Formats: sequence, C-alpha cells, structure tokens
Amino acid sequence: MIRLRTASAITGGAVAALAIGGAALAAGSDHTASPAPVPSASESASSAPASASSPAASADAISLDAAKAIAIKVAGGGQVTDIERETEHGRAVWDVEVQVGDVEHDMDVDRASGEVLGHESERDDNDGNDD
Repeated sequence: MIRLRTASAITGGAVAALAIGGAALAAGSDHTASPAPVPSASESASSAPASASSPAASADAISLDAAKAIAIKVAGGGQVTDIERETEHGRAVWDVEVQVGDVEHDMDVDRASGEVLGHESERDDNDGNDD
C-alpha cells in the first residue's frame, strides 16, 4: 500500500512539473503572425520599453512594440508580419519582417540597443515560389 501511494505521489509530481513547465514555455512565447498597425507620426520609435509579463522579456531593453516601431520606421512604413526573439552572431535580436506594398523587409533589431544590425529586402513576386 505504501509503494502505491509513493508511486502515485511521484507520478502526480511529475505531471505537475510538466504542466508548470509547459505553461511557462507558452507564456514566454512572443511570436506573433498578426499584422501591426503603422504608427502615427506622433509616436516615437525611441519610446521607453513597455513592461513585459515574462521573465525573458523583462531582460530586453527594447520591447517587442519598440522593435516593431523601429522596423517600420527603417522600412519606410508598412506592417509587421512576423517578429521573433533570436540570437545572431552572439547578440540577442528581434528578427522582424515588415511588408511594404510588394516588398518584404527582414531585419535584426538589437534587443539591448535598438540598433538595426541587418536589413534585407526582397520584392514579393506573388508567383507562389519561395525564391
């Protein structure tokens, strides 16, 4: 009987740990595919970072919203179609994709300084091929 209780307690503890770990992982995800609106001229890309709810996000000096605004400003307008937290060449960056008309801009925004470390643009030919 004691073995059964011990096995049940261990199994219950393992299930609880997996559930908590999964919830923490889901809460830490900042990936979004929804387009962001173009900020008005009165909004500034260098505004103070917004407070974040996840521990990983609180370490970023440049918030997700600030990175979006920076990318839109560098691209010359448009809408953010994708943004992800990444590490490029040892630096923590926001990988931001901005669509401006038929041109897709892909840039890396430094999460500590807001500096754009890389910027590539490609005309979207709408033929369905990923060239």
